[in-house]
Amino acid sequence: MWKGKKMPVIYKDEKNDKLREKLRYDLLQMPSFVRDYMRAKTDSKETSTRYAYMLDIRVFLNFLKETRTQYKDIRLKDMELDVLRNITPNDILDYMEYLDSYDGSVKKQTNGRAGKKRKLASLSALYTYFYRQGELSSNPVAAVDLPKVHHKSVSILQDDEIQSILDAIESGSVLTRSSRERFHELTKYRDKAIVILLLSSGIRVSELVGLNIYDIDFDHPEIDSFGNIIYEVVVVRKGGDADKIYIPEETVTVLQEYIQQSRPRLMRSKSDREEPALFLSLRGKRISVGSVEAMIKKYTITTVPTKNVHPHIFRKTRGTRLYNDTGDLKLTAEILGDKSLEVVNRHYVAESESRKKDATYKGQKR
Repeated sequence: MWKGKKMPVIYKDEKNDKLREKLRYDLLQMPSFVRDYMRAKTDSKETSTRYAYMLDIRVFLNFLKETRTQYKDIRLKDMELDVLRNITPNDILDYMEYLDSYDGSVKKQTNGRAGKKRKLASLSALYTYFYRQGELSSNPVAAVDLPKVHHKSVSILQDDEIQSILDAIESGSVLTRSSRERFHELTKYRDKAIVILLLSSGIRVSELVGLNIYDIDFDHPEIDSFGNIIYEVVVVRKGGDADKIYIPEETVTVLQEYIQQSRPRLMRSKSDREEPALFLSLRGKRISVGSVEAMIKKYTITTVPTKNVHPHIFRKTRGTRLYNDTGDLKLTAEILGDKSLEVVNRHYVAESESRKKDATYKGQKR
């Protein structure tokens, strides 16, 4: 079992290699100043972050081509830094209105406040970089108020809802007869293990699909301060760092049931060295984030009809319960792998309805 801070992770490396190649290709169609900016951010920003910045900047430059006659016939890759020098705060306001109806290059989409705020932040970061390089004298984005984002209350799962989901996985009642006959016996152990692990650990779905069979130390159970049996798991967090978390014995029992009952058949005679992924698809490959999302939607659309159940709701449920039980914001952040206490406070403390109810009579005159 790995004991250091970092380790080579096949899944993470493969994803980054593919995204880096895509970023490299897309940047060939972008202006040279954008390529310079992205090169400067190579060591300080994740590939996924740089790619998102590039997409946001491309939206802005396409806005200029569509709405400003002087840029209409200029190819995107031929634009120069003077394009940014000539932008005014009024242009940024026009851009915000444009984002309200922007339809993208693939499918119709409009930008809510959060989407607009992110795109403006990406553009502002570009201006800030060239301002610090002495190439630009001002940042027009800074003169415009960013959209105020209203945070929705956090929805979590209740015990009866969780049980309904697990019952549906066990019985296959929400599946078609054909699916039950062909796949249910093979997938129910896997699907139950995925849901239980998401609930008990609070890891992100991207972290879950990245797990390898050797990331869980099944051979060395430990005992916590209360006498409970726990097991160590190595998780590669969103930023790429490896982190140790612990899961209860009950979760490990469900995982081992899947590993014994389903995984060998899903492996299709391959070895763990050939396919180390913990969770496998019906094709015998590492399960994808999209497949996990579709699986959860399939089991919850009728069992929990009043909520939009997606993988992140299990993380919210774990985080909220953890904070309610401990009252420790820092511990909650550490267990969930969140670096921002503000994010944890917003997403997991906000759901403490029971605390608000219990406080109804506190502070009242009797």
